[in-house]
Amino acid sequence: MDLTGCKRRPARSTRCGAINLVSTPEPLPRRALRQHSLNPVIIAQISEAFLEFLDVRSLQKPLKDHYRQDPASSLITLRARGAQAGAPISCSVDLGRQIYQAQVHQGVGGAGTGACSGDLLLGALAACAQITCQMVAAAMGIPTEGIDVTVEGDLDLQGTLGISKEVPVGFQSIRVIFDIRAPQANQEQLKALREKTEQYCVVMQTLVHPPSIENKWVPQ
Repeated sequence: MDLTGCKRRPARSTRCGAINLVSTPEPLPRRALRQHSLNPVIIAQISEAFLEFLDVRSLQKPLKDHYRQDPASSLITLRARGAQAGAPISCSVDLGRQIYQAQVHQGVGGAGTGACSGDLLLGALAACAQITCQMVAAAMGIPTEGIDVTVEGDLDLQGTLGISKEVPVGFQSIRVIFDIRAPQANQEQLKALREKTEQYCVVMQTLVHPPSIENKWVPQ
């Protein structure tokens, strides 16, 4: 078993086109690993797995073992912090490891020179779906020549601008298109790849099954 219970299967020849929903992952830097509350021995084991070859099972085994021994350690909190960046139509978003510049969409007054919040949302889904699919394919031993994920979202700006109360604010539909180039994979492998990818894509599952959101206002 692997990262999500995936099993390796022998490959044959076929091709998978786009799947409509609803680069190999780069090694984790040692600095990022040090930030995780893991035993140095576990970090060393992960680093060695990267140095030899990218093997998802070898990569995740020490992590899984650690979480089984200490279930509380698997609970993490991610944080993004927005801050003013001059004009009211732009801001910065600090993710702790990198700072992104964002602005409102050109359709509601932005300059159109940077990503809007909708772009960042779709980008997060694309990144999560892309990496999850790559990792599942690697864990299952599915031979692929390339994996590309495109995410599209439709929204009506009349809702955003408050022009019509009948128009909802936010995305009305989102499409995730998987372009899987795997001529040597069989249909059973491709079916399993789709099922596991959609099941374990964190951002996708969050959007499909949204969590409760708690708003806190801190006046000063």
